[in-house]
Amino acid sequence: MTKYHQTFNCEKNKSKNFLRLSLNKVLIVFVAVMLVGSSFVYLIQINEIAAKGFELKKIEQEIGLLSQENEKLSLEVIELQSMSNLQERIEKIEMIPVDRISYLDITTSLVSAR
Repeated sequence: MTKYHQTFNCEKNKSKNFLRLSLNKVLIVFVAVMLVGSSFVYLIQINEIAAKGFELKKIEQEIGLLSQENEKLSLEVIELQSMSNLQERIEKIEMIPVDRISYLDITTSLVSAR
């Protein structure tokens, strides 16, 4: 019985060792897959952040250019609305100044009745 018991225990130990080895291999493969997967996700996120950074920089440059253009246009509006400019434009279209203003008096008009 001792011989049987030793043989049985030996085979039992071999199967336990095989299970331990296969579990270790599975664990190592799982950790490796998780490491590769998380590295891939990290690279994708870094790429997206870099792309958004370039886009943000481009938009900020556009904002700067539009602000400068807006300032130039505001100065042009102020210049066109200035009194000297209006006086020059009046002279160009040959308008004359009004000396006497006469208003239409509608309170004295009559209304016909039926």
